[in-house]
Amino acid sequence: MDGIEAFYAQCAANGATIIKPLTATPWGTKDFYVEDPDGYVVCFGGRPAAD
Repeated sequence: MDGIEAFYAQCAANGATIIKPLTATPWGTKDFYVEDPDGYVVCFGGRPAAD
């Protein structure tokens, strides 16, 4: 997804349980992991915002 930084900020502001914070990957994207209300871990990733 594009705009991963904004989505991460929105998740954090809404109280999502962040398992792994937003982190750059070796292949040029960023991802983060959250735990959903049922205990499942979900990963979201995407391209960083263009400078």
